[in-house]
Amino acid sequence: MKIAIITRYFLPVEGGIENHCFNLARKLIEKGVYVEVHTSKDTFTKKNILSDFEVISSVKVFRYKNFWKFIPKNCDIAHLHNFNIFPHFWIFLMTFIRRLFKVRTSKLIVTLHGSFTPWWEEFSIPVRVIKRVYHKTIGKFFLNHVADRIISLNEWEKEQLVKEGIIKEKIVIVPNGVDELAYILPNRRGKYAKYKPYLLFIGRINKVKNIDLAVRYLKRLNGVNLIIVGPLQDRKYYQYLKKLVSDLGLVGKIFFFGEIHNKEKYELIDNALALVLLSYNEAEPIVIKEAMVRGKPVIVSNIAVFKHLIENGKNGFIVSNQRDFEKAVKLLLTNNALRSQISKFNKKKATSWRWQFIAEITIKVYREVMKQ
Repeated sequence: MKIAIITRYFLPVEGGIENHCFNLARKLIEKGVYVEVHTSKDTFTKKNILSDFEVISSVKVFRYKNFWKFIPKNCDIAHLHNFNIFPHFWIFLMTFIRRLFKVRTSKLIVTLHGSFTPWWEEFSIPVRVIKRVYHKTIGKFFLNHVADRIISLNEWEKEQLVKEGIIKEKIVIVPNGVDELAYILPNRRGKYAKYKPYLLFIGRINKVKNIDLAVRYLKRLNGVNLIIVGPLQDRKYYQYLKKLVSDLGLVGKIFFFGEIHNKEKYELIDNALALVLLSYNEAEPIVIKEAMVRGKPVIVSNIAVFKHLIENGKNGFIVSNQRDFEKAVKLLLTNNALRSQISKFNKKKATSWRWQFIAEITIKVYREVMKQ
Protein backbone atom coordinates (compact mmCIF):
# COMPACT_ATOMS: atom_id res chain seq x y z
CA MET A 1 0.00 0.00 0.00
CA LYS A 2 1.54 3.28 -1.16
CA ILE A 3 0.30 6.47 0.50
CA ALA A 4 0.84 10.05 -0.67
CA ILE A 5 0.29 12.56 2.15
CA ILE A 6 -0.46 15.95 0.59
CA THR A 7 -0.18 19.12 2.65
CA ARG A 8 0.58 22.73 1.80
CA TYR A 9 3.28 23.09 4.47
CA PHE A 10 5.53 20.54 6.10
CA LEU A 11 8.57 20.43 8.36
CA PRO A 12 10.64 22.48 9.06
CA VAL A 13 7.43 24.54 9.08
CA GLU A 14 5.69 23.62 12.34
CA GLY A 15 2.04 24.00 13.16
CA GLY A 16 -0.75 21.62 14.14
CA ILE A 17 -1.33 20.19 10.66
CA GLU A 18 2.37 19.94 9.85
CA ASN A 19 3.12 18.03 13.07
CA HIS A 20 0.07 15.84 12.51
CA CYS A 21 1.29 14.87 9.02
CA PHE A 22 4.84 14.21 10.21
CA ASN A 23 3.89 12.04 13.16
CA LEU A 24 1.30 10.13 11.16
CA ALA A 25 3.76 9.50 8.30
CA ARG A 26 6.50 8.39 10.68
CA LYS A 27 4.28 5.91 12.54
CA LEU A 28 2.78 4.53 9.32
CA ILE A 29 6.30 3.85 8.03
CA GLU A 30 7.19 2.09 11.29
CA LYS A 31 4.20 -0.17 10.69
CA GLY A 32 5.38 -1.10 7.20
CA VAL A 33 3.32 1.31 5.09
CA TYR A 34 5.12 3.09 2.23
CA VAL A 35 4.56 6.83 2.65
CA GLU A 36 5.65 9.92 0.75
CA VAL A 37 4.88 13.52 1.71
CA HIS A 38 4.19 15.99 -1.10
CA THR A 39 4.22 19.67 -0.22
CA SER A 40 5.27 23.18 -1.25
CA LYS A 41 8.71 24.77 -0.92
CA ASP A 42 7.19 27.55 1.21
CA THR A 43 7.29 28.54 4.86
CA PHE A 44 4.53 30.60 6.47
CA THR A 45 6.31 33.82 5.50
CA LYS A 46 8.64 32.99 2.56
CA LYS A 47 8.10 31.42 -0.87
CA ASN A 48 10.17 28.73 -2.60
CA ILE A 49 13.08 28.57 -0.15
CA LEU A 50 13.02 24.91 0.93
CA SER A 51 14.83 22.04 -0.82
CA ASP A 52 13.18 19.91 -3.52
CA PHE A 53 13.70 16.69 -1.60
CA GLU A 54 14.86 15.48 1.79
CA VAL A 55 14.31 12.64 4.21
CA ILE A 56 13.18 13.65 7.70
CA SER A 57 13.25 10.81 10.26
CA SER A 58 12.63 8.20 7.52
CA VAL A 59 9.88 10.30 5.87
CA LYS A 60 10.52 11.08 2.19
CA VAL A 61 9.52 14.69 1.50
CA PHE A 62 9.00 15.96 -2.06
CA ARG A 63 8.58 19.72 -2.49
CA TYR A 64 7.28 21.65 -5.49
CA LYS A 65 7.66 25.22 -6.64
CA ASN A 66 4.23 25.18 -8.27
CA PHE A 67 2.54 23.08 -5.62
CA TRP A 68 -0.83 24.66 -6.43
CA LYS A 69 -1.09 22.45 -9.53
CA PHE A 70 0.34 19.24 -8.03
CA ILE A 71 -1.32 15.96 -9.07
CA PRO A 72 -0.33 12.73 -7.26
CA LYS A 73 0.87 9.81 -9.36
CA ASN A 74 1.53 6.12 -8.75
CA CYS A 75 -0.03 5.88 -5.31
CA ASP A 76 -2.83 3.73 -3.94
CA ILE A 77 -4.22 6.45 -1.69
CA ALA A 78 -3.84 10.22 -1.88
CA HIS A 79 -4.39 11.51 1.65
CA LEU A 80 -5.12 15.23 1.49
CA HIS A 81 -4.87 17.46 4.55
CA ASN A 82 -6.77 20.69 5.08
CA PHE A 83 -9.21 22.01 2.46
CA ASN A 84 -7.16 24.45 0.41
CA ILE A 85 -8.66 25.34 -2.97
CA PHE A 86 -5.38 24.42 -4.67
CA PRO A 87 -4.01 21.86 -5.31
CA HIS A 88 -7.06 20.06 -3.91
CA PHE A 89 -9.33 21.32 -6.71
CA TRP A 90 -7.14 19.79 -9.43
CA ILE A 91 -6.76 16.52 -7.54
CA PHE A 92 -10.50 16.18 -7.03
CA LEU A 93 -11.26 17.23 -10.61
CA MET A 94 -8.76 14.85 -12.24
CA THR A 95 -9.96 12.00 -10.02
CA PHE A 96 -13.58 12.71 -10.98
CA ILE A 97 -12.77 12.81 -14.71
CA ARG A 98 -10.66 9.63 -14.62
CA ARG A 99 -13.41 7.77 -12.78
CA LEU A 100 -16.00 9.10 -15.21
CA PHE A 101 -14.06 7.46 -18.04
CA LYS A 102 -13.39 4.29 -16.01
CA VAL A 103 -9.65 4.99 -15.74
CA ARG A 104 -7.93 3.52 -12.69
CA THR A 105 -7.04 6.22 -10.17
CA SER A 106 -5.95 6.61 -6.57
CA LYS A 107 -8.39 6.49 -3.70
CA LEU A 108 -8.93 9.89 -2.07
CA ILE A 109 -9.04 10.54 1.68
CA VAL A 110 -9.31 14.03 3.17
CA THR A 111 -8.51 15.05 6.74
CA LEU A 112 -10.11 18.48 7.01
CA HIS A 113 -8.61 19.74 10.30
CA GLY A 114 -11.65 22.01 10.75
CA SER A 115 -10.96 23.83 7.47
CA PHE A 116 -14.35 23.23 5.88
CA THR A 117 -15.98 25.34 8.62
CA PRO A 118 -13.20 27.85 9.42
CA TRP A 119 -13.24 31.16 11.24
CA TRP A 120 -14.05 33.20 8.15
CA GLU A 121 -12.71 36.46 9.57
CA GLU A 122 -9.22 35.00 9.19
CA PHE A 123 -9.40 35.64 5.44
CA SER A 124 -9.49 38.86 3.47
CA ILE A 125 -12.94 39.75 2.09
CA PRO A 126 -12.20 38.63 -1.52
CA VAL A 127 -10.70 35.31 -0.36
CA ARG A 128 -13.55 34.84 2.10
CA VAL A 129 -16.17 35.26 -0.62
CA ILE A 130 -14.39 32.89 -3.02
CA LYS A 131 -13.86 30.21 -0.37
CA ARG A 132 -17.44 30.42 0.92
CA VAL A 133 -18.85 29.96 -2.57
CA TYR A 134 -16.38 27.15 -3.29
CA HIS A 135 -17.20 25.32 -0.05
CA LYS A 136 -20.96 25.59 -0.58
CA THR A 137 -20.86 24.38 -4.19
CA ILE A 138 -17.94 22.60 -5.87
CA GLY A 139 -16.18 21.79 -2.61
CA LYS A 140 -19.23 20.09 -1.14
CA PHE A 141 -19.75 18.16 -4.38
CA PHE A 142 -16.15 16.92 -4.32
CA LEU A 143 -16.39 15.78 -0.69
CA ASN A 144 -19.70 13.99 -1.22
CA HIS A 145 -19.04 12.42 -4.62
CA VAL A 146 -15.27 12.17 -5.18
CA ALA A 147 -13.65 11.70 -1.74
CA ASP A 148 -13.69 8.06 -0.63
CA ARG A 149 -13.46 8.98 3.05
CA ILE A 150 -13.53 12.19 5.04
CA ILE A 151 -11.66 12.15 8.33
CA SER A 152 -12.83 14.44 11.10
CA LEU A 153 -10.82 14.86 14.28
CA ASN A 154 -13.74 14.59 16.68
CA GLU A 155 -17.50 14.25 16.99
CA TRP A 156 -18.01 18.03 17.00
CA GLU A 157 -16.34 18.46 13.60
CA LYS A 158 -18.38 15.56 12.22
CA GLU A 159 -21.60 17.24 13.38
CA GLN A 160 -20.57 20.50 11.70
CA LEU A 161 -19.86 18.71 8.43
CA VAL A 162 -23.23 16.98 8.46
CA LYS A 163 -24.94 20.34 9.09
CA GLU A 164 -23.11 21.68 6.01
CA GLY A 165 -24.58 18.90 3.88
CA ILE A 166 -21.72 16.38 3.90
CA ILE A 167 -22.85 12.75 3.74
CA LYS A 168 -22.66 11.32 7.25
CA GLU A 169 -21.65 7.82 6.10
CA LYS A 170 -18.54 9.20 4.39
CA ILE A 171 -17.14 10.61 7.64
CA VAL A 172 -14.94 8.69 10.05
CA ILE A 173 -13.41 10.05 13.26
CA VAL A 174 -9.64 9.75 13.71
CA PRO A 175 -8.38 12.04 16.49
CA ASN A 176 -5.14 13.97 16.69
CA GLY A 177 -2.28 12.14 18.36
CA VAL A 178 0.48 13.26 20.70
CA ASP A 179 4.21 12.71 20.25
CA GLU A 180 5.64 9.85 22.32
CA LEU A 181 8.17 12.24 23.87
CA ALA A 182 5.34 13.97 25.73
CA TYR A 183 4.56 10.67 27.50
CA ILE A 184 8.05 9.51 28.39
CA LEU A 185 10.04 12.67 29.14
CA PRO A 186 10.61 13.22 32.88
CA ASN A 187 9.18 16.40 34.33
CA ARG A 188 11.68 19.21 33.82
CA ARG A 189 12.30 22.35 35.88
CA GLY A 190 15.10 23.99 33.92
CA LYS A 191 15.65 27.59 32.90
CA TYR A 192 11.99 28.60 32.59
CA ALA A 193 11.27 28.26 36.31
CA LYS A 194 12.51 31.83 36.79
CA TYR A 195 9.45 33.15 34.92
CA LYS A 196 6.99 31.42 37.26
CA PRO A 197 4.14 31.77 37.77
CA TYR A 198 3.37 32.06 34.07
CA LEU A 199 0.65 31.21 31.62
CA LEU A 200 1.72 29.72 28.32
CA PHE A 201 0.45 30.14 24.78
CA ILE A 202 1.82 27.80 22.09
CA GLY A 203 0.63 28.13 18.51
CA ARG A 204 0.82 30.09 15.28
CA ILE A 205 1.06 33.84 15.68
CA ASN A 206 -2.18 34.52 13.86
CA LYS A 207 -5.27 36.54 14.73
CA VAL A 208 -7.47 33.42 14.74
CA LYS A 209 -5.63 32.44 17.94
CA ASN A 210 -6.92 35.61 19.67
CA ILE A 211 -3.66 36.08 21.57
CA ASP A 212 -4.41 39.76 22.13
CA LEU A 213 -7.33 38.81 24.39
CA ALA A 214 -4.97 36.89 26.69
CA VAL A 215 -2.69 39.95 26.71
CA ARG A 216 -5.59 42.22 27.71
CA TYR A 217 -6.78 39.81 30.40
CA LEU A 218 -3.31 39.73 31.92
CA LYS A 219 -3.42 43.48 32.55
CA ARG A 220 -5.51 42.99 35.69
CA LEU A 221 -3.60 39.99 37.03
CA ASN A 222 -0.75 40.92 39.32
CA GLY A 223 2.23 38.62 39.71
CA VAL A 224 1.50 36.42 36.69
CA ASN A 225 3.46 36.38 33.43
CA LEU A 226 2.56 35.22 29.93
CA ILE A 227 4.95 33.43 27.57
CA ILE A 228 4.02 33.35 23.88
CA VAL A 229 5.63 30.64 21.75
CA GLY A 230 5.10 29.71 18.11
CA PRO A 231 5.88 30.35 14.44
CA LEU A 232 5.22 33.77 12.98
CA GLN A 233 2.46 33.42 10.39
CA ASP A 234 0.95 36.91 10.43
CA ARG A 235 3.63 39.59 10.74
CA LYS A 236 1.11 42.42 10.93
CA TYR A 237 -0.66 40.76 13.86
CA TYR A 238 2.68 40.13 15.59
CA GLN A 239 3.55 43.84 15.37
CA TYR A 240 0.09 44.67 16.74
CA LEU A 241 0.70 42.36 19.70
CA LYS A 242 4.09 43.92 20.45
CA LYS A 243 2.56 47.41 20.40
CA LEU A 244 -0.35 46.28 22.58
CA VAL A 245 2.03 44.87 25.19
CA SER A 246 3.90 48.17 25.25
CA ASP A 247 0.74 50.31 25.35
CA LEU A 248 -0.67 48.31 28.26
CA GLY A 249 2.57 48.59 30.24
CA LEU A 250 3.14 44.83 30.18
CA VAL A 251 6.73 44.79 28.98
CA GLY A 252 8.54 42.52 31.43
CA LYS A 253 5.37 40.49 32.05
CA ILE A 254 4.80 39.15 28.54
CA PHE A 255 7.57 37.37 26.65
CA PHE A 256 7.81 36.34 22.99
CA PHE A 257 10.12 33.33 22.64
CA GLY A 258 9.63 32.44 18.96
CA GLU A 259 9.64 28.78 17.96
CA ILE A 260 10.56 26.20 20.61
CA HIS A 261 10.36 22.45 20.03
CA ASN A 262 10.75 18.99 21.52
CA LYS A 263 12.23 18.72 25.04
CA GLU A 264 12.39 22.47 25.55
CA LYS A 265 8.73 22.85 24.63
CA TYR A 266 7.75 20.28 27.26
CA GLU A 267 9.97 22.02 29.78
CA LEU A 268 7.96 25.19 29.11
CA ILE A 269 4.71 23.28 29.60
CA ASP A 270 5.94 21.58 32.78
CA ASN A 271 6.76 24.90 34.45
CA ALA A 272 3.60 26.71 33.35
CA LEU A 273 0.66 27.38 35.64
CA ALA A 274 -1.63 26.57 32.72
CA LEU A 275 -1.74 26.51 28.95
CA VAL A 276 -3.96 29.23 27.48
CA LEU A 277 -5.76 29.05 24.12
CA LEU A 278 -8.52 31.62 23.55
CA SER A 279 -8.95 30.98 19.82
CA TYR A 280 -11.93 32.04 17.75
CA ASN A 281 -11.89 28.67 16.01
CA GLU A 282 -10.06 25.34 16.31
CA ALA A 283 -10.40 21.77 15.06
CA GLU A 284 -8.55 19.82 17.74
CA PRO A 285 -5.33 21.57 18.77
CA ILE A 286 -2.51 19.15 19.50
CA VAL A 287 -0.99 21.58 22.00
CA ILE A 288 -4.02 21.19 24.30
CA LYS A 289 -3.52 17.44 24.26
CA GLU A 290 0.22 17.83 24.86
CA ALA A 291 -0.47 19.93 27.95
CA MET A 292 -2.94 17.35 29.20
CA VAL A 293 -0.44 14.51 28.69
CA ARG A 294 1.98 16.49 30.86
CA GLY A 295 -0.75 16.84 33.50
CA LYS A 296 -1.31 20.56 33.05
CA PRO A 297 -4.61 22.47 33.27
CA VAL A 298 -5.75 24.38 30.22
CA ILE A 299 -7.72 27.61 29.96
CA VAL A 300 -9.67 27.84 26.72
CA SER A 301 -12.26 30.01 25.01
CA ASN A 302 -15.94 29.13 25.08
CA ILE A 303 -16.20 27.53 21.64
CA ALA A 304 -17.96 24.24 21.00
CA VAL A 305 -14.93 22.20 19.94
CA PHE A 306 -13.23 22.51 23.33
CA LYS A 307 -16.17 21.00 25.18
CA HIS A 308 -15.30 17.45 24.06
CA LEU A 309 -11.86 17.80 25.67
CA ILE A 310 -12.42 20.12 28.65
CA GLU A 311 -14.81 19.62 31.55
CA ASN A 312 -15.01 23.04 33.13
CA GLY A 313 -13.41 23.06 36.56
CA LYS A 314 -12.48 19.38 36.36
CA ASN A 315 -9.52 19.27 33.99
CA GLY A 316 -9.33 22.90 32.91
CA PHE A 317 -11.45 26.00 32.46
CA ILE A 318 -13.69 27.27 29.67
CA VAL A 319 -13.84 31.06 29.90
CA SER A 320 -16.19 33.57 28.29
CA ASN A 321 -14.90 36.84 29.74
CA GLN A 322 -12.27 38.50 31.91
CA ARG A 323 -14.04 37.55 35.12
CA ASP A 324 -13.98 33.84 34.21
CA PHE A 325 -10.33 34.10 33.23
CA GLU A 326 -9.27 35.82 36.45
CA LYS A 327 -11.23 33.33 38.55
CA ALA A 328 -9.56 30.38 36.81
CA VAL A 329 -6.05 31.77 37.21
CA LYS A 330 -6.56 32.69 40.87
CA LEU A 331 -7.93 29.22 41.62
CA LEU A 332 -4.87 27.61 40.05
CA LEU A 333 -2.56 29.94 41.95
CA THR A 334 -4.06 29.20 45.35
CA ASN A 335 -5.53 25.69 45.20
CA ASN A 336 -2.81 23.02 45.21
CA ALA A 337 -5.35 20.21 45.61
CA LEU A 338 -7.21 21.32 42.50
CA ARG A 339 -3.99 21.43 40.46
CA SER A 340 -3.15 17.91 41.62
CA GLN A 341 -6.65 16.66 40.78
CA ILE A 342 -6.50 18.20 37.30
CA SER A 343 -3.07 16.69 36.69
CA LYS A 344 -4.24 13.15 37.50
CA PHE A 345 -7.43 13.52 35.47
CA ASN A 346 -5.64 14.84 32.38
CA LYS A 347 -2.92 12.20 32.41
CA LYS A 348 -5.56 9.47 32.63
CA LYS A 349 -7.67 10.99 29.84
CA ALA A 350 -4.61 11.25 27.57
CA THR A 351 -3.57 7.59 27.57
CA SER A 352 -5.23 6.76 24.20
CA TRP A 353 -3.69 9.59 22.20
CA ARG A 354 -0.33 8.00 21.35
CA TRP A 355 0.45 8.22 17.64
CA GLN A 356 0.94 4.46 17.43
CA PHE A 357 -2.78 4.03 18.19
CA ILE A 358 -3.81 6.79 15.77
CA ALA A 359 -1.71 5.18 13.01
CA GLU A 360 -3.45 1.84 13.60
CA ILE A 361 -6.87 3.47 13.26
CA THR A 362 -5.72 5.23 10.08
CA ILE A 363 -4.43 1.99 8.54
CA LYS A 364 -7.82 0.43 9.20
CA VAL A 365 -9.46 3.32 7.29
CA TYR A 366 -6.98 2.85 4.41
CA ARG A 367 -7.75 -0.87 4.18
CA GLU A 368 -11.50 -0.29 4.18
CA VAL A 369 -11.15 2.24 1.37
CA MET A 370 -8.95 -0.08 -0.70
CA LYS A 371 -11.63 -2.79 -0.49
CA GLN A 372 -14.27 -0.53 -2.05
